[in-house]
Amino acid sequence: MKNINQRYNTLAIGVTGGIGSGKTKVCEMFSALGAIFIQADKVAQEIMKSDQKVIKQICRVFGPNAYLSSGLLNKPYISSLIFKDHHLQEKINKIVHPLVINYIKTEITKAKESAAIPLIVTEAALIYEARSENIFDYMIVVDAPQSIRLQRLKERDGSSRSDILSRMNSQMPPDEKTLRADFVIKNNSTIEHLEMQTKFIYSVLVSLAIQKNN
Repeated sequence: MKNINQRYNTLAIGVTGGIGSGKTKVCEMFSALGAIFIQADKVAQEIMKSDQKVIKQICRVFGPNAYLSSGLLNKPYISSLIFKDHHLQEKINKIVHPLVINYIKTEITKAKESAAIPLIVTEAALIYEARSENIFDYMIVVDAPQSIRLQRLKERDGSSRSDILSRMNSQMPPDEKTLRADFVIKNNSTIEHLEMQTKFIYSVLVSLAIQKNN
């Protein structure tokens, strides 16, 4: 039975990995086990949709086609440009990333102050690239062979092989990420195997949160 009076030294966990590795699935599993789950992409999307200062900055960089008539970000148009031009990707990152990181830091602070939940888990593709791994207590990298990731992305997005490879090449090599990680989850088998690894790491981290509180 769960002890509702249990207090924790809440741990902030960063979850990253190459595109198509299965980061979101792992974080959803952590959430189902009881962790707070922040999805950096969704935070960024909300900022780009609602922050008028950010909207103006993005339009200055990408022009009037950056947003649809509905007011939503024209993601296919932006994506087609940034994955071909590294400098444009850097520009949009400089606009949005600091605000996303500030949001994540605020949520981590609130979670740690409440001490009610053992883990707050943040999924973000570019934690290492943005040099923001220092805001987390532990880093998890979700890894899968490139061939599997390619197939997943083709099925998920209908993207071409060349487009997917271009997106992959814009990120830090997965091998480098795994070398920096505190934990590595291999997503190259069944969903049951993925869940087994995730549950094990969750239990280890929760035990650390309890131990550090005593």
